[in-house]
Amino acid sequence: AHVYYPGANVAAHTGKWDFNASAWGSLGNSTMRTSERTDYTLSNKQLAARSEDASNDRNGGATLGAIVSINDRHSLGAEFSYLHLNTQNETEGTTDLTAESRTNTASRYIGSDITDGYEGTFNYVWKIDTLGSTFKVLGDYAHRNTGIGHRNRSLTTGEGLAAAVDSLYRDRTRS
Repeated sequence: AHVYYPGANVAAHTGKWDFNASAWGSLGNSTMRTSERTDYTLSNKQLAARSEDASNDRNGGATLGAIVSINDRHSLGAEFSYLHLNTQNETEGTTDLTAESRTNTASRYIGSDITDGYEGTFNYVWKIDTLGSTFKVLGDYAHRNTGIGHRNRSLTTGEGLAAAVDSLYRDRTRS
């Protein structure tokens, strides 16, 4: 597995302004392989199976914000954030069952999960007096787009089967 987690943060103050920015990522690939062989000696059957699972993640986000002190009693601030999550997964497998004849099942699964998010916030602060009285106006906005998809296919063939058995499943969800 190879996974990287880059990130950076920056903050600055100049005059009446404060700025902040940050970005991060989670980038990774992984592959897992498995195999099995089993001999059933009493029934004279053999089972051989192999599978490979590959995952690919591309996730990241960024934030940018600023605050301005208009004077000792008034300030404005705003911040915007973006989020991207992208996970792709693929699994392939095959199974052979051998008895008097051989039956093979080959399957493949592909899955994806993608999310994009946007968020914004705004604030205004008025310090009314020196006793700590304040008036605040706050505003927030958030929006998310999500897409999830799955595809799964299996094909079973064999000398003892009347016909090949093929199945296919797909779904896709967006929100």
